[in-house]
Formats: sequence, C-alpha cells, structure tokens
Amino acid sequence: RLDWAAKQGIDFYYSFKTAEYIKSRKEYNPFFEEGFKILSVEFGANILQYYPIPGIERDLNFVFLASSNIDKRARYFEYLPEILKSYPGYIDGPGWCMIKKSSLNQSIERFIYARAKVGLNLHVNNQIEWASELNERTYMLAACGVPQLVDKAKLLPQHFRKESMFMANSPGEYKELFHYILNNRDAAENATLNALDDVYEKHTNFHRAEKFVQELEAQIH
Repeated sequence: RLDWAAKQGIDFYYSFKTAEYIKSRKEYNPFFEEGFKILSVEFGANILQYYPIPGIERDLNFVFLASSNIDKRARYFEYLPEILKSYPGYIDGPGWCMIKKSSLNQSIERFIYARAKVGLNLHVNNQIEWASELNERTYMLAACGVPQLVDKAKLLPQHFRKESMFMANSPGEYKELFHYILNNRDAAENATLNALDDVYEKHTNFHRAEKFVQELEAQIH
C-alpha cells in the first residue's frame, strides 16, 4: 500500500485516532519510515444535526443508539444486562438480534435523545486501554444535552470535565450511577450543561476542521 501511495503522489494520511496514539504505536512506523505524515482528525459533534430539543418530556429511562458487533458484545454483556432487565428503554442500531432493520437517521436521533433520562454509552477495549479516541456517541450525547452514563475510556478525562458526565470504572459502578441519575434529576441536568459547555467550546466538527486545515497549512509552509 505504501509503495502504491508513493507512486500515486499521495502526500499524507489521516486517522480519527489521537496524534499521541498514532506516534506511540509501532504499527504506524512504516508510514513514517516512508516519509508520510498521518494527521489526526478526531470525532466531534456535528452541531448542525445534534443539539438540545426543548419542550420534550424525558419519558424514556434510557436511550442506547449503537450498533452491536463482535468487538462490542463482550462489554455489552458485562455492563448492560441488569439495566436492560430492570428498566424499559429504547435501543436501536444495526446488529441487534431483535432488530431486523435499524430505522435510525441523523434527522430523528436528536428527538429520541431528547426523551432520554439517561444516555447509555460504552467503548471498545482499545478505547479503554489507550488514549486513542472517544466514540462519536460521546459527543452526540453531550451536544444533545443528555445525561450521559459512560465507561472510563482513557481519553475521556482529557476531553471532558468529570462534572460533565457520569463515568463508571466497573459494571457495578455503572449500575449504581444509572440509579443515581434516575433519582437525582438536578445533578443530571447540571452534568448536561457542563457537557454542553465542553463540547461547544472544544469538540465540534468545526473545531476538528479548523485543526485539520491548520495542519495542512503547516505542511505546505
């Protein structure tokens, strides 16, 4: 692939992983040895599509809009069964055995999130063990003003204040925090406001695009 890129005049690559992660993993060394740069374009919030919707009652205990695949299922089985067995909520996304065809699209997701008392979120193992990335859902929930319950992805404390969401270190703590959010609505709403501040200040797609353009300009000059 690198030989082909050189012959085609490719100038650089880009990745949604953090720059620190890219530099720390030996798997990327062949790119650098061949003289290529890898620019980091992390996920962010598309605030043209994801934003708070006022006047909608939070009548769903939880919302979990996520795909289900082999990389995610072990963590789902670890963290979610007690919540799913005890509380009705809303799940949608490709790969779930009870969902023949996901009906999600960006134009309606914000309205579903507006109904959520808790926005569930889980990461894959790579995101837990390395400060590599946060999934897109982290930014979507924050931008939509949803109280977010999330596992402790390693990058999370670098991107969001601890007061912005409810971060669990274990399945037991995840379940406890779920109950806490349901029963402490003021604390939940305060967290959503903090998350909104964080995402609008630093983590929209416009921030990502600006950084990308600055890195491109730095390459040119």
